[in-house]
Amino acid sequence: MQFYGDYHTHTKNSDGHSTVEENVLAAKARGFLDVAITDHGLGCVIMKEKDFRKCFLEVEEARKKHPDINILFGIENTIIDADGLIDMPVERMEEFDIHIVGFHFPIRIPSGKAFREFWLPALLHGNSDKPSRELIERNTRAHIKMLEKYPVDILAHIGDHTPLDAKEVAKACADLGTYIELNSKHLPQCEKMLDAMLGTGVQFIADSDGHRAERVGEFSDTEKLIEKFGLQDRVVNLRTNFYLRSKGREIIRPTVSGYKI
Repeated sequence: MQFYGDYHTHTKNSDGHSTVEENVLAAKARGFLDVAITDHGLGCVIMKEKDFRKCFLEVEEARKKHPDINILFGIENTIIDADGLIDMPVERMEEFDIHIVGFHFPIRIPSGKAFREFWLPALLHGNSDKPSRELIERNTRAHIKMLEKYPVDILAHIGDHTPLDAKEVAKACADLGTYIELNSKHLPQCEKMLDAMLGTGVQFIADSDGHRAERVGEFSDTEKLIEKFGLQDRVVNLRTNFYLRSKGREIIRPTVSGYKI
C-alpha cells in the first residue's frame, strides 16, 4: 500500500526524540508528500508556550529547506473534562494547520470537579476489562461534546484510558467530518472497536504517532489491519484516496501556518 503522508508525529519539542527536520527526512524517505508535526498542547505538563514557538520556527525552516514535501504545523490536544473541554482555546485553533485530540497523562487538570468526574475514573478504571456503564456513557458524552465544540481533524487513539461507545462516537465523527485514527501504537485497542464503527460511515486515517524519526510512516501492521477489515476505500491517506477534508476544508494543503510568534 502507498500512503500520502503521516499526520501524527512528535519531536523533541514535546516528548519525542527527534527533531522536526529528522521527521521530515524520514517522511521523504518513505516517499510521502505530507508530514504533520503534532506536538502536545499546553495542558501537557511538559509543554510551555516557548516550545510552540520553537517548533513553529523549526517547521518554517524545514519548509524552506524541503519545498518538495508539505510540512504541517499541527497540535495534539487532550480532552480534559467531562464537558468535552480541551487544552486549547477554540480561538487559537486557527494558528495550527491540523488538530488532533486524544486523551493523555500527565496533564494539567483544570479543576477538582474535572479530576473527580473525568480523571480519577480514567486513572482507576481506564483500562478495565469490564468498565461500568456509567463510565462508558460519561466518556462517550464527553467525546461527542468535544467534537461538537471544536474543529477536530483527527480523533487519536480512540478509547485509550477512556472506555466509550465506539459506535456513537464514530457516528459523531462521521457527521462532523472528523477522522478516526488507525494509530500504529494502539492498533489492538482500535481493532476491538472496528466492527462497531464500520457501520457508521466514518473515515479513517493511518498515523504513526511516531516519537522517533524511524517510526514516522511505519504502517506495516496498519496495512494488515486495513486488509483484514477491508478498509482500503475508507483510509483517507492512502494514495488511492487522495483528498483529506474536514468541515469542508482540505487539511493537506496548508503551507503557511497562522501561528503568532
